[in-house]
Amino acid sequence: LPENWEFFPFLVDDEVVDRRMAKDLLHMVKAAEQDGVWLWVASGYRSRERQQFLFQKAVEENERQGMGEEEARASAMKTLALPGHSEHETGLAVDFNDVSGEFANTKAYDWLQQNGSKYGFVQRYREEKSSITGVKEESWHYRYVGKEAAQEMGQLHMCLEEYVQYQKE
Repeated sequence: LPENWEFFPFLVDDEVVDRRMAKDLLHMVKAAEQDGVWLWVASGYRSRERQQFLFQKAVEENERQGMGEEEARASAMKTLALPGHSEHETGLAVDFNDVSGEFANTKAYDWLQQNGSKYGFVQRYREEKSSITGVKEESWHYRYVGKEAAQEMGQLHMCLEEYVQYQKE
């Protein structure tokens, strides 16, 4: 994140998110509920210190399982961003519901795939884009990019990296 990044806190489902996405997030959660889908924010904003704690905890757990330090760090990086590189530090990323690979098999996931972009949200890390993002699929992790960008990304079948490049060109 750039040093001058500004974060505007807002509380949703006992999780802090950036105020710039709060209205669309609240509308999306309410629309899902009206469609009979339970959608809740399991994780929102994380400070750099919290990200450091989570990353170090994952490394230590991997070491307890017998990995060497380098392997333990590499394994932790498969599921956690390094501090200073996590989208959660922007306040514009949320993890939904049970934060597991099983989320992809839920009604909530299906609903988000059909409706998330209407509210400005995209699934940030998709399996078919992992060679571009460098991150394995996270069915539960959504990034707020705004309604127009989210809808265009969906129509173009682009991940954020591709879309940013597309916009530059």
